[in-house]
Amino acid sequence: MSIIFNKTASQTIKPFIPRLYIVIPVFNESANVDQLCNGLINIKGLLDKEFKAQFIVVDDGSSDDTISRFQNNGLGDSLIILRHDTNHGPGAAFRTAFSYMAPLIKDEDWVLTMEGDNTSQLEIFGKMLAQRTNGAEVILASPNARGGEILHVVWYRLFLSYTANFMARCLLGLWGIHTLSSFYRLHSGLIIKKLQLKYSSPIVESSGFEWAVEMLAKLVRVNARIVEVPMRLDFSARKGKTKMRIRRTIQGYFRVFIQFKRRII
Repeated sequence: MSIIFNKTASQTIKPFIPRLYIVIPVFNESANVDQLCNGLINIKGLLDKEFKAQFIVVDDGSSDDTISRFQNNGLGDSLIILRHDTNHGPGAAFRTAFSYMAPLIKDEDWVLTMEGDNTSQLEIFGKMLAQRTNGAEVILASPNARGGEILHVVWYRLFLSYTANFMARCLLGLWGIHTLSSFYRLHSGLIIKKLQLKYSSPIVESSGFEWAVEMLAKLVRVNARIVEVPMRLDFSARKGKTKMRIRRTIQGYFRVFIQFKRRII
């Protein structure tokens, strides 16, 4: 059997372009979608030809027009929508997204996780992405780092954050990291695959807001190189009420701490 080399076909082969997966959990965020999509389109423009953007929106049981707004805001075929019939919490939404990406992600890809309520300061994304050249594998947007700040937040939410961060440092050994609970993070594809290898899929077990601390503890245990970029966290940028339930979140943190003590994490 002879093999014919098709010169024309070989010239049309496109070079490999890594993906930037942008994961956004949403639950009744209709009032925030338009502004959020404008920011996402700006991020897509910053990528130029270095990455192909893939927006993964996980609808965690919304009963409003959140998803139809995403579908009509210019994201086009870059938009993937994953759905939960009922609300399970942001950790469950990220678990669904990571499970979806598990067979797709490559070492050269990157994964950006973020809030769906406009509290992630998208203007600092360029600074976060630039940290790759310094060897960082995980880049945290950090309002608690030097140069960051938190504005317009109710006192009990701030108290919960500081208390949970202190306990996580003591019980999970997360010393040297200023912000533990923010969703806004950039991860290399390689480090995500290391998590998959060590913890299998899904790599997130928690269903609530405590998922962020759980995942950070796991990242430390696979020796991820972690850096922080200062962020201005302004809760007035969000329209509508917070979806956090204080009692449920506190219970979730304690479940993560107990798992650690039992050496599950």
